[in-house]
Amino acid sequence: MTTTVLLMTFVGGTGTFWGPMLGVLVYVILQNYLSDITDRWPLFMGLIFVVMVLFIPGGLTQIIQSLKAQFAGKRGTGKPIAVREVST
Repeated sequence: MTTTVLLMTFVGGTGTFWGPMLGVLVYVILQNYLSDITDRWPLFMGLIFVVMVLFIPGGLTQIIQSLKAQFAGKRGTGKPIAVREVST
């Protein structure tokens, strides 16, 4: 039970209010879909969790925010905020 809640939270994203709710939605949909296909659906959920933590640490909300920034034309410089020069 506890690992399921953690998986939902990390998949959705921990930095926002809507991230865990998005994680719940994705988890339930994937669980229903994968359990129809195979009895080993927890293995696939675990693999999804590992991939998300390694490659997308901000969760699905990070992807959504990145896409919103690209479509809004606010592409970053690629440098961390602390390294960017402030123009006055």
